[in-house]
Amino acid sequence: MATFDSPNSASRPESSERFRPKLGRSTIVTGGIRLGSIALSFLFFVALARATSAETFGVFSFIFAMTMILGYFANIGQHVAILRFWPAIEDRYGSAVADKMLGTSMQLVAIGSSLTALAVSAFGLNSYAVSAAGGDAKVLFLAGVLTLTFVLAEFAAGALRAKGHIVAALAPRDIIWRVLVIISTLILPGPLSAPQVLGLISILLALACMPQFIMLGRDVWRHRSAMLPAAEYEKLRKATPVLWASTSTTPVMEHAATVVVGLALGPTAAGAYFAADRLAKLLLVALTSVEQVVAPQISRSYHAGDIELTKKIVSNASVIAFGVAILGAICYVTMGRFALYIFDPSYIFAYPILLTLVIGQLFNTLCGTNAMLLNMAGKERPLLAIRIVGGGLAVGLGFVGAITFGVWGAAVASTIVLIGWNISAVLVCRYTLGIWTIFLFEPPQGMGSWLRNNFVRKRWK
Repeated sequence: MATFDSPNSASRPESSERFRPKLGRSTIVTGGIRLGSIALSFLFFVALARATSAETFGVFSFIFAMTMILGYFANIGQHVAILRFWPAIEDRYGSAVADKMLGTSMQLVAIGSSLTALAVSAFGLNSYAVSAAGGDAKVLFLAGVLTLTFVLAEFAAGALRAKGHIVAALAPRDIIWRVLVIISTLILPGPLSAPQVLGLISILLALACMPQFIMLGRDVWRHRSAMLPAAEYEKLRKATPVLWASTSTTPVMEHAATVVVGLALGPTAAGAYFAADRLAKLLLVALTSVEQVVAPQISRSYHAGDIELTKKIVSNASVIAFGVAILGAICYVTMGRFALYIFDPSYIFAYPILLTLVIGQLFNTLCGTNAMLLNMAGKERPLLAIRIVGGGLAVGLGFVGAITFGVWGAAVASTIVLIGWNISAVLVCRYTLGIWTIFLFEPPQGMGSWLRNNFVRKRWK
């Protein structure tokens, strides 16, 4: 085990073979979990939709989207920070020092999640907030509980991914939790109310992820006497505000449309949009599966100076992600109405909405793992700028689209924002890192010199 007492040991040269991506076995395992997750994610929301009324499912959709937005905010960027810093610190100083950094991140997450959960629950005292949440104050209290459990589960998954425990990271939330919820909806007498649904999924998520919390707590306690070098602590301290802001804006882009539709058009419309949106996002299964594996590898290879290896990792991820997404899109063209019908017969009208959202997700997978690459390479600032603009546009254009053209207008706005976001991220990857994330083609070296010389590198160096 290396120590941090010796500068030579800290900066020892590593063979690039040490960082060669082991995509084969890891991707098969991750892919198996994600394939199970595809079916279970679909059945999870279908089971909840069938166990509730259309209006109640709309209220759940609204609260679930809000929970995703607030949950990533409450994580203070640590679910990404741990992926970026733990592998690099472990390679340089050993697992004991890396777990000391893990303990620091856990403290931040505990503070952020607790305060956010209390704030959400406190909105139950506000009559306007209660009205927007379906008229039941218990919904907002339970939304706070769900936010807390989601934050802890997200961080635990990121920490275990950083440690290389892919199955332990993904299985509890992606498989076990969803199975428990599906079985519970079949056993419990219906229809379920919104408070019952939120309470059920919160309790089962906490139970499913409890072994993860125990594993991480054990590691932190065992290495509590280790010392985190001041230089590494300073890197974490400086990166945290940017990672926090960056990861907080992403869910706004992804879930703002559901919230906007719920506020502008009511819970029933929000439920239909949510169903179409969840179906469209299933096309991301390959991209997210590969990212679970390659995030630590990108961090290691890029910071070791092996840019060619980083390019190969990113290119392979793009090929896999886009190929699977194309197959999924074909299925939706032929069976999209049936998929919506399974949620609720009244949702068939959302078929054009589904196809519109599918276009955006296809472009998303074509552009590859650009956001993860920028995060792992330490380019949080340009990513933050893109996400802030994208989040603002998602809310603004989504509201205008919903008011003007109904649910379809919100879907068009969401797709436009997603495409624009990806184009911006791809260009930043190319002209700050020298890595092009789209596998189908690569622009000539001279293209975009003005952008590179006069804007990107000067501002986001």
